[in-house]
Amino acid sequence: MKKFLLSIFAVLFAFAGVKAQVWTKVTSTSDLNVGDKVVIVAKDYNFAMSTTQNNNNRGQVEVTKSGNEVVINTFVQQLTLETGTTIGSFAFNTGKGYLYAASSGSNYLKTETKLSANSSWAITIAANGTATVKAQGKNTRNVMQYNQSSNLFACYSSASQKAICIYKYTEKADTYVEAPRFSGNATFVGSYDVEITATAGKVYYSYSEDGVFVEYTGAITI
Repeated sequence: MKKFLLSIFAVLFAFAGVKAQVWTKVTSTSDLNVGDKVVIVAKDYNFAMSTTQNNNNRGQVEVTKSGNEVVINTFVQQLTLETGTTIGSFAFNTGKGYLYAASSGSNYLKTETKLSANSSWAITIAANGTATVKAQGKNTRNVMQYNQSSNLFACYSSASQKAICIYKYTEKADTYVEAPRFSGNATFVGSYDVEITATAGKVYYSYSEDGVFVEYTGAITI
């Protein structure tokens, strides 16, 4: 119980007095630029590409969608767009390397340290946000998609899996998050209801080890 309560407090204080961080769905390729910070999210599911690099693919992590925006946590892989090696392409820099289509015979999505054509991606985005992301190298399993049945992100030879969207980080000018206020005692016996109030916007809190954020809608019983 104590761990649960402290986790709520930590998340609330982390949001106090900082500019709002918003990840917005990209609906046009022209909105992407070198230097942008982006995340890759399954179009019809509440999962994003995680920081977990499996042997041959990328894991998933749960996120919260709200309209054309998404709330992420520290387990979501943030990517920085760079210029690819082929004309008009982008590279996804993880901070430790570049995402690349790694095979012609298997559905591999890995990370390489040296930029190549296989880590250079042609990106086309429809008005509804559906993103076609295709590596430009010789490896033919090169279309980045979400595999809902296996809970992962990987590359395929055609659009045989679930669509993905790209969400871009934007900083809302002159928008600051005021510290939420909450009721609660440092110690209590039995159960206790914690209430959270804020002057504007929505409040999200986390109490699970996987870092999933939940929108606050009413008193939390501890």
